[in-house]
Amino acid sequence: MLLPEVKKHYGKLKLLIDGEWVDSKSTSIELDTNPATDEVIAEFPMATKEEAFKAVDAAHRAFQTWRNVSIRDRAYMLFSMHHKFRDNHEMLCRVLTQDHGRTIDEARGSVARVLENIESACSAVYGLP
Repeated sequence: MLLPEVKKHYGKLKLLIDGEWVDSKSTSIELDTNPATDEVIAEFPMATKEEAFKAVDAAHRAFQTWRNVSIRDRAYMLFSMHHKFRDNHEMLCRVLTQDHGRTIDEARGSVARVLENIESACSAVYGLP
């Protein structure tokens, strides 16, 4: 069976800071290669010190809101993530294969375990007061 193709190259990736995808000001780049082919599949900018501080500050501010989100609402968000993972299962497996050099069966097992872990975390909600 021929597997669906994924992108050959994802380009220069952006940083996620305060909910926004931004280009890094850094000129330092790390290359992500497919271990099976040694082909470059993405370029990761190394964040500047200022960008790192902005990201940490944004995460701290986000936590101030998150800490007040009810357990039930957190579980709902996890279930939403579970549905997105499930709906994109095969694409995620293909990207794992490309990025980690795993076989497609190993990648499918990894994604299945992620789905099981999310289900387990969500079901634990019902045992909490």
